[in-house]
Amino acid sequence: MTQVGPAAGLRFRTERTTVIVRYFPRLYLRYPNLADAARPLLFHWVGLSATHRLSPRISWSLSSTAGQGELDYSSPFVMAGSAATPAQNPQGITAGAPPPTQSTQTSPTAATSAAQKQSSVLRIRTLAAATTMGWQESQRANISLELFTSGTAAAPGGGILPNGTVWIVGSSLTQEFLVAPQDGTGLTLSYQHGYVESAPQFDNASATWNWSHQFSAITQAGVYAGFGVMRSYGQPLTAWPVAWINWQTSGITERGFRRSLMVSSGVRTFVNTLIGTATPTAFVLGAVSYDLTPRWWFDALLGYQMPLSKGTTVANAQLMMSMGNWQLAFHRRIGKNVAVDFGLRGYLFADSPMASNPQILGTQTLAFVGFTWSESTGKDDTGAWVL
Repeated sequence: MTQVGPAAGLRFRTERTTVIVRYFPRLYLRYPNLADAARPLLFHWVGLSATHRLSPRISWSLSSTAGQGELDYSSPFVMAGSAATPAQNPQGITAGAPPPTQSTQTSPTAATSAAQKQSSVLRIRTLAAATTMGWQESQRANISLELFTSGTAAAPGGGILPNGTVWIVGSSLTQEFLVAPQDGTGLTLSYQHGYVESAPQFDNASATWNWSHQFSAITQAGVYAGFGVMRSYGQPLTAWPVAWINWQTSGITERGFRRSLMVSSGVRTFVNTLIGTATPTAFVLGAVSYDLTPRWWFDALLGYQMPLSKGTTVANAQLMMSMGNWQLAFHRRIGKNVAVDFGLRGYLFADSPMASNPQILGTQTLAFVGFTWSESTGKDDTGAWVL
């Protein structure tokens, strides 16, 4: 597996305004693959972000991304009905995020027909935008309003999206208070509406309270609790509790080595903008990164998520799978601007716990190697290539 992700951008900055324009294509090669193709896949991304301080207390920001190209060698839905093919990317596709770098497809088999191979490459178009207005009410309180939208559609000539074109529009309102120097609390109200071409439209809303505590200069934790409600057109309104915790620590040792550890677990609503579904999901995630020497460091990740109900998902069990993923990577810095990366990634796919007889559907393990190069072209500009 090889991946090249060059990035180029321009930054404009004044005392009150910053504007950044970026172009970051992805060239991805993996063999063997379900499409039985030895050529790399190309996905184009462009992004625009801007921030502006209207006054000492009021700020505004805008971010937008657009992309088109070949996302993976196998459409996750080409082999619908076969337990051997994963139903979706383990990490999902989130609004405004670049396409995942991990593949979730199986290797070609003798049973794979020529027609399936030709149509298996997933080509998509995606657009996302968000704007936020923030107001600092006082030294201890601030409020922000966000409006956002994202859309995904199949590009001509490749792949199958089970629910066709998907558009998500929504908003969120957040009020935050600093209770003490080490403690903060807040309330977030959010709403999303999903326009889905080949499945029922849906509404999803939630109210979440949070409390955060700074244990030390490098360690903090947060607790989140609330409830979510969902209505899929033609179905009754459903509600469920949401709650999760985050804990993280990061800093520099006495020897100057970086270290970080993060753990998060709980239940929250997962909105998949690739297939247009919203699902109450239980999850657990842990990540660690540590410098071994001045030139060597490693990072590891372990995660698992499973749906607790079908949410807005139509009668397709493959869109409701439980999924786990892990990664162990080592990095070696060569000179000032170059690093070598290598390691292993793995995936586990299982039936939803709501299935009559849940089973593990399959596992995958991938080895990867790559290079990272970064170079500053000026005081405020940085470009990078990631292979």
